[in-house]
Amino acid sequence: MKQCLLEMYSDILRVCEKYNIRVMLGGGSALGAVRHGGFIPWDDDLDLIMPREDYNKFISVFDKELSDLYEITSPNSKL
Repeated sequence: MKQCLLEMYSDILRVCEKYNIRVMLGGGSALGAVRHGGFIPWDDDLDLIMPREDYNKFISVFDKELSDLYEITSPNSKL
């Protein structure tokens, strides 16, 4: 599972770098990177943070760049 999360992060980072979108690890992912040198052993997600302006930009390019691999959901998403 951790390999899958790393691949997802790599895909997201590639898009963010392409469009000059600021993104960084947050929460437990940042803590794990510092404290464990990687993932927290019992963690099963990836926490990413970005300024709202960059988030909006990411959302605007997501379909073009990543929709063949992933989908975005939120509490207000229609499934």
